[in-house]
Amino acid sequence: MQLADQIAVVTGASSGIGAAAARRLAAEGASVALVGRDGDRLAVVADELEAAGGRTLKIAADIVDGDAPERIVEATRAELGPIDVLVHSAGIYRRGPFGELPLADLDLQWAVNARAPYALTRAALPDLLGGGRVVFLGSRAGQVGLAERAAYGASKAAVQVMVEALAVELAERGVRINGVAPGFVATPMNASLRTDPAMTEFLLSMIPAGRLGTPEQIADAILFLVSDAAAYVHGHMLNVDGGYPSTPAAPPS
Repeated sequence: MQLADQIAVVTGASSGIGAAAARRLAAEGASVALVGRDGDRLAVVADELEAAGGRTLKIAADIVDGDAPERIVEATRAELGPIDVLVHSAGIYRRGPFGELPLADLDLQWAVNARAPYALTRAALPDLLGGGRVVFLGSRAGQVGLAERAAYGASKAAVQVMVEALAVELAERGVRINGVAPGFVATPMNASLRTDPAMTEFLLSMIPAGRLGTPEQIADAILFLVSDAAAYVHGHMLNVDGGYPSTPAAPPS
């Protein structure tokens, strides 16, 4: 039980990587505050964790709302206790040709993928000082230029720099900041992309491991980064991508 008596907050916890991370942390003894927009979907995850003996708190919130960071932190403190672990799994993905993708989609991806985790980390900082751990979700799309993903990639590149900068600033205050950069992982967020056989074949051809990743594999990486096994790891973006190349080919049209 690596996280016994620890309090964790996981955003985007109603499905995909967030739900898998919540399960993994709870299995290691953490009490988990589940954050997501859909209270009914959060309840399904919470019921599963509690049936397995876990302790949870459901917080229905849109992380881009101005008061969301303070509400999440205050609710967690009141019901579970001060926050030890913060996992930023919530994210949004919008793909489209440059010049056609509305600027509003750029703004939304920036707000959800970059600004919201920054704001929530800031709100939780008093709890995190002296031993807290934070994991941001980046993306290989934030490291490699991918066609029709300039806005998404830019938001995730910002996350990577945020991880590196905050790690430098907060290490001396006892806070470990790291991130995970998934490659192509089968999640509800990209389900529509995977309905295209040509795109699926293309993606698999670019992954040396020969398969898409799973949310559980990303959750394992998150667990490592918040555990004592990573006690000397600061400011690292851990790629979990099946060996995805640095210079991918253009996707099928």
